[in-house]
Formats: sequence, C-alpha cells, structure tokens
Amino acid sequence: MKQADAITFFTFDRPPTPTPSRSVVHLVVRAFRLPPWNENLTIPKARYILKEEYAKPYFQAVFVYRYCALVGVALAAKKIISGIKPHFWINTLCVDPAFQGRGIGGALTRKIVEVARAQSVESVRLSTMAGSPAAALYEKVGFEPISLPRMGTRQQVMRLRL
Repeated sequence: MKQADAITFFTFDRPPTPTPSRSVVHLVVRAFRLPPWNENLTIPKARYILKEEYAKPYFQAVFVYRYCALVGVALAAKKIISGIKPHFWINTLCVDPAFQGRGIGGALTRKIVEVARAQSVESVRLSTMAGSPAAALYEKVGFEPISLPRMGTRQQVMRLRL
C-alpha cells in the first residue's frame, strides 16, 4: 500500500445503522457492476441484499476509509451448523474501483480474518469467481479453493483454515 493511501479501519459487531448507508450501497453497486462481476445490480436491489446481511445473527463488518471517504467494505457472519465446527462466512467484500490495485483489498481481507480469529471459528469461507482477480487476492492471503466452480457458473467456495 502506498504511503499516500492512509486508510482507517472501523470494525462493528452489529450494524452501525439499522439499514445500510447510502455510501455502502453505492460502493457495492459500483464495485459489482464492473468486470469480471458484471452484476445487474440496482440501488434498490443492493439496499435490499445489504439490509438482509445487516439482519444476520453474529453480523460483523469492517469499513475502510481513506480520509473521510468510504473505499472498502467487508460484511461477514459467524455460521453455526449442526455437526460442523463454526466458521466465518464473508458475504460481501469490495473496494471502490477507483482505489483498487493499492493494497486495500488485501488489507481489508486480512482485517476481516483478524475479526474472525476473535470469534473462535475453524475457518473463514467465501464464494468468489474462479480465476478472477479477487480469487488471486484471496489465495495470496492464504485461502484455498474447496469446491469446483458450480455447473454453468464460475463461482467457487474458498476457505482459510485458522
């Protein structure tokens, strides 16, 4: 990360507001409308999806600011499934496209993993597009693919054992 890119992390164990802020919604839409994702994500659809994430039990969030501007967000939750050790699932992790390539995504990923370690879970998991820049970033942090891409899609699950 360049020295000029001074960033600040804010971590929350519950939503800072009952609904996602405008800046969070717009950041997610900007990030996921671009390749390789090319999501047909509208502001109302993103607000709805994020509101559902905010309502999950064991919610965790990390927001990244550069000076006063939101440039990255990670939303995750601890998952407890009968018969399986608890794990941490990253639902959303994105960086503003204007700030990508500066190390913010890697720093954000490491920060949410740090949050997960404090939750006493076996692993951190996420779903991403196989062969994407995001998958390469997660591999650099130590994630490994644990599933083949689903039929008709490039989505795969990745895991980092803690």
